[in-house]
Amino acid sequence: MKSIVTSPASRHRRGVTLLEILLASVILAVALSALTQRSFVAAQAARRIELETEAAVRCSSRLNELMLEPGELADRTFGVAGDHSGWHWEATVEPTSFPRTRRLQVRVWQEGPLQRLTQFRISRLLVESPESSVDQSVTEGWTF
Repeated sequence: MKSIVTSPASRHRRGVTLLEILLASVILAVALSALTQRSFVAAQAARRIELETEAAVRCSSRLNELMLEPGELADRTFGVAGDHSGWHWEATVEPTSFPRTRRLQVRVWQEGPLQRLTQFRISRLLVESPESSVDQSVTEGWTF
């Protein structure tokens, strides 16, 4: 009768089992999925910040353009439906509770994908001096 004797070298297997390979594959897939999700969220946040920055620049630019002709700033709301890039703007001039002071508010917005709205507003107080119709602004407020 043959006896089965195992040598010390045959007791220690070499290589990996199928179960170990499957477990490593699952761990790798979960890690890659988490990294992909985080990079997607970061890309969305970067795009949102880019749009908010563009809205702030457009709003400030529109406000400065309106301030160049202060005599045209009667109490009213005016604006345009949109330009070639899809940005819209609206300006409102209204009286305040302070004498000879009006508030100019400019709002710009763009409707994005899935009807998500990006907008920015700036308000500036306009003070009428006794000599002229409107002085420069005395304060500026930023709101989102």
